[in-house]
Amino acid sequence: MATLIFNQSPGLAAWAAARLPHVGRAGFGPCAAIGAASGPLLSDELLAVIVYHDYLPGIGTMQCSLVSTTARWATPGTIRAFLSYPFIQAEVRKLWVAVPHNNERAIRFGRGLGFRKEAILRQHFSPKHHAVIMSMLTDEYHASRWCVPALQRAA
Repeated sequence: MATLIFNQSPGLAAWAAARLPHVGRAGFGPCAAIGAASGPLLSDELLAVIVYHDYLPGIGTMQCSLVSTTARWATPGTIRAFLSYPFIQAEVRKLWVAVPHNNERAIRFGRGLGFRKEAILRQHFSPKHHAVIMSMLTDEYHASRWCVPALQRAA
């Protein structure tokens, strides 16, 4: 399992934003982030960062954006950790992502995690780049292999 990095949200979010053309310098605004590195040292390679943003606690939704440099981060333990924050700690009822329509690998990955396609937002990222909206609901998370039973809250 990769080494998880917590309590470094501003730097991790800036790293992720710089690698997402539709985010860039504007950044994510208020957010939280978790990183996955190849080891515990500052000199170790950052493998992936997930940024949780656009949190609407009143309606229980949150968006997340994931950036990775390699697939080596995607161990079951890291995926469980990345999904436990929104569903267990923030107690959202819906986690959603906006994926560029031509990023077939990310769409397949999201489906493999249990996200379901909801919509296509035309010209969301630019005139020729649409967004595929995918989401996971809390009951889907709790029924998935990603949920750690000991972390589940009483429904």
